[in-house]
Amino acid sequence: MTLRDMTQRCYFVTDQGSNVKSALTNFHRFPCAYHTIATVLRHTLQLDSLSRILPMDRNCPVMKFVDAIRTVFAMKSLVGYLKRSGLNNKLSTTIEQASKTRWNSTLVMLQSFVSTEKEVKSIIKIHEQEKRLTDIDVCVVADLIHFLKPFQDATKALEGELNPTIHQVYLWWSVLKTSMNVEPTDNQLITFIKSRGSYVLLQKFEMNIWHKLALFFNPKFKALVAFIVKKNLK
Repeated sequence: MTLRDMTQRCYFVTDQGSNVKSALTNFHRFPCAYHTIATVLRHTLQLDSLSRILPMDRNCPVMKFVDAIRTVFAMKSLVGYLKRSGLNNKLSTTIEQASKTRWNSTLVMLQSFVSTEKEVKSIIKIHEQEKRLTDIDVCVVADLIHFLKPFQDATKALEGELNPTIHQVYLWWSVLKTSMNVEPTDNQLITFIKSRGSYVLLQKFEMNIWHKLALFFNPKFKALVAFIVKKNLK
């Protein structure tokens, strides 16, 4: 068996970088679910200024979205100040700094702020830095955590290093799709973000026959109970 024959039997799992996709044009390639989730969130929350997926309408009446972005950046600035000043070490639980390359670090930052909110406000007041809290809307923080939590759960489930997780991709795609169904109790911010997220998910996180076959070969789902009847594989 030649090397080319061997590679034709292999499937590469990569990010969606144009250089990688170009290099593997003649081979079988799957987009990494972990990276795909990051892409969905980057476009949904408009974290990428180059986003071409459902760009933000400057005349959009949902100004809460702007408040959400402002809150995230204000939070990053606050954590940066706490770290530089050494005040972060005085908290019972330090607040994690968000990384530009890992969306889930933003969620961890928001969660750690909520768990130490009273301490942070007390320390900030003692040092007369209350202005650093001006653009942080705690209601928006709660909304973002609520929206991002299913993505965090999906990421943890799909980033297996020792075991394959392709049989779980369709299931978690379905969970994320369902989590973005707008509910009557959703406020303006959540309604708007869910609408954007639902659109981007379908554009960027595509399911194919291999994801469904992998699910089928999982003994727990061999009856394809996860699929709508009309979409059952023949």
